[in-house]
Amino acid sequence: MYGIKKIFRIDFTKFREKVRCMLAHKTPDKISSYMAFIPGEVLYNIYRLFGQRLLNLNVRSFLQLGTKINKGIKETLLNEPERFFSYNNGIVVVVDSIEVGQDKEGSFLKSASGFQIVNGGQTTATLFRTKKQNNKVNFSNVVVPAKITLIKKENLSQVVPKISEYANTQ
Repeated sequence: MYGIKKIFRIDFTKFREKVRCMLAHKTPDKISSYMAFIPGEVLYNIYRLFGQRLLNLNVRSFLQLGTKINKGIKETLLNEPERFFSYNNGIVVVVDSIEVGQDKEGSFLKSASGFQIVNGGQTTATLFRTKKQNNKVNFSNVVVPAKITLIKKENLSQVVPKISEYANTQ
């Protein structure tokens, strides 16, 4: 159930804006979690390039833009994009490898493999569809909070269901 059919690598250096991140937590069994700040344009382009493959491990499928939650996400993107980070819970991602770089402003994501959005598919798909339906939407002030957890492939089936369950209940 939790096998990813085709592992793909995202090269974040190909995007104009950097995805800033910081190591937030490391467990003795080598699960590392990062807090990341994904520019809206970058998340839009990741979804444009990889689509539903990003959601292979997500327990829910995309709801229509008219639902109450997705309508709120869309309204924020259109009317208050600079407040998106404050209003939105963000996304939860698992990866099986990650490369982090450093520059004078701090840490940033260079690449990640096995990138799967296990919570936040609604946010991601709504962001994508909002821009696709209205290409004049400006995401330059949109930042999406992201918790990215590095997990060995062999531990995915144990950890992912718990992340999915607990992300909405704790």
